Amino acid sequence: MESNREVCSELWCLSKSNRCITNSIPAAEGTLCQTHTIDKGWCYKRVCVPFGSRPEGVDGAWGPWTPWGDCSRTCGGGVSSSSRHCDSPRPTIGGKYCLGERRRHRSCNTDDCPPGSQDFREVQCSEFDSIPFRGKFYTWKTYRGGGVKACSLTCLAEGFNFYTERAAAVVDGTPCRPDTVDICVSGECKHVGCDRVLGSDLREDKCRVCGGDGSACETIEGVFSPASPGAGYEEVVWIPKGSIHIFIQDLNLSLSHLALKGDQESLLLEGMPGTPQPHRLSLAGTTFQLRPGPNQTQSLEALGPINASLIVMVLAHTELPALRYRFNAPITRDALPPYSWHYAPWTKCSAQCAGGSQVQAVECRNQLDSSAVAPHHCSAHSKLPKRQRACNTEPCPPDHAHPSWRPAMALPARRSGPPLTGRRSATPSHLCPSHSYSAGQDLGTGCPLRYRPTSVVTSPFR
Repeated sequence: MESNREVCSELWCLSKSNRCITNSIPAAEGTLCQTHTIDKGWCYKRVCVPFGSRPEGVDGAWGPWTPWGDCSRTCGGGVSSSSRHCDSPRPTIGGKYCLGERRRHRSCNTDDCPPGSQDFREVQCSEFDSIPFRGKFYTWKTYRGGGVKACSLTCLAEGFNFYTERAAAVVDGTPCRPDTVDICVSGECKHVGCDRVLGSDLREDKCRVCGGDGSACETIEGVFSPASPGAGYEEVVWIPKGSIHIFIQDLNLSLSHLALKGDQESLLLEGMPGTPQPHRLSLAGTTFQLRPGPNQTQSLEALGPINASLIVMVLAHTELPALRYRFNAPITRDALPPYSWHYAPWTKCSAQCAGGSQVQAVECRNQLDSSAVAPHHCSAHSKLPKRQRACNTEPCPPDHAHPSWRPAMALPARRSGPPLTGRRSATPSHLCPSHSYSAGQDLGTGCPLRYRPTSVVTSPFR
């Protein structure tokens, strides 16, 4: 047996072997009891109260919050938590339980991770490489296909055609999806602002600037119609590094004819893999998604930003509009294209005197090494105008001979007399502008070849 004081919270009985036993359950309501303050009482909701009374219950109240715990991540937006208990006081005799959250969370370490850091889900999957799965070891990678919970850790066995859930919940602070800033907390996807703070209402503008006004980028869009169908790939548009909200839609052909080329002329994508929709493709630091559109069209979309410039190319067979494109390009010096228009050196003056002209043509150059490239690499919208200027505007010297010379003329028949002296040229001095001559000089040796007279005769005049 036991004291009446304890019977209301836990009933003990004497077994046939004279042993005290209990099922750890309270005595039934109305069981007689006694305490040091109550001579005669009965059990009511595990408490001994005066016989015949039904006291009011005591509602529970929250105790103090515990200190904030460690951050779940060292960078990229982690989560710290704190908890409290409904024990100040505990609810008794039918009192109400505490209302509100027993656990609270706050954001921490919201700075970007260093460039080249491993994806947080990938890190979590790789931790299972050393844990056998059905008796074998595998190298686990993040599974990003459909049909799985956003906040479960689902991993793909590398080199094998299966994936499995390795943990019911990812670590707090793991992004719910690659294209969102929302994060997983206690296995549920929670909204965060663009500042990576839980519960924040701060939003990105069209340039993906947190709380920005949209002035850091410009929207580039257009429809491309092939100029030479059937002649191979044609360049559609250049998408600079840092561009976001990229949208490329086919209009009259399959995106299997689409290609993406990098800054270094390397082909990053040629045609879309024949996989079920939707298809995800990691490229240029972001995830491109192939989505079905209206009228059996397809679109290739990426949130961005891309970490390298891309050149969109298409292989078309008709002159019909082939692609529609749209993206937001950054307005910064870093976003300058790898090719730009530059002025070539001035041409030689067209005349040596009396006013000539010079022309300064425009050529497309590679900004990395300043080498000239084909004009189609540069944007036609930003082409510089050709320049022209006057040159050698001084008047030409008048046509005249040396003072001791006279113009050549038809010579009369030679008469008898002393030999003629003095060799004269039929070529005026201004035809050899860079040379000066004196009487008696042999023009055949002093004048450049292109200015030499065809013949030299002896003049009878002095």
